This record gives sequence, C-alpha cells and structure tokens, in this order.
Amino acid sequence: LLLLLSLSGCATTQLEAGAAVELHFVYGDKEIHATLTPEEAAQVIEILDGRTYSNIWDGTPSCGFDVNIRLTVNGHSYAIACDTCRFVQDLDNLRYFSVSQEGIDYIHALFETYGGHFPCV
Repeated sequence: LLLLLSLSGCATTQLEAGAAVELHFVYGDKEIHATLTPEEAAQVIEILDGRTYSNIWDGTPSCGFDVNIRLTVNGHSYAIACDTCRFVQDLDNLRYFSVSQEGIDYIHALFETYGGHFPCV
C-alpha cells in the first residue's frame, strides 16, 4: 500500500530556503550559465517548493523539456518546458509538477534577463 501511495503522486518538492540556484540555457548559439542573486534564488525556491508531483498514471506532459534549459537548486535540476507550458520536470527523478501562471511568467522573465528566451523549441 505504501509503495502504491508513493507511486501515485502524493510526493511534493522539497527545496531548502537559502539554497544556491543556477540558471542554465543552452540553445542555438546561446550558452548561458549563471548563479542567481539571493533575491532571485529565494523567489525561484518559493515557486518550486511544495509542489505536488503529477500522478505517474497521468503519463508524461506533452511539453517540450530539455536538460539544457533548467534551474539547478543545490545540485538538483528542474527542466523548464521550452514550449511555455506551466509544467516543470524534476530531472533527478523524472517526475513532473505544475507551477502557477505567475510563477512560470517569473521564471521566463528571469531566463530572459540572463539572455534566454521562450519558446525555445
């Protein structure tokens, strides 16, 4: 029963407040790797923390994910959908979760501040 519950999507993201956050955008002729300011990092952590993973029975979102378009929090990587949908892929466990429209708008704006762009497919 415990195994079924853990596979069914009851887990949530757990990020440490104050953690270092890195932004990675490698697409086309751009190769951007940046450590976010403490203020930017805190906002990203607030957006990503405590999100419930999608149920594994729901399948894979039809969003375009790329390991080269990601945020890394304390070494844990989260791919941002390249086609602008609100899903994020936890690259370390291959699970998905969604964020609010305001959250994804902030993340997209953050990437654009550092020279990235969306969509990137």
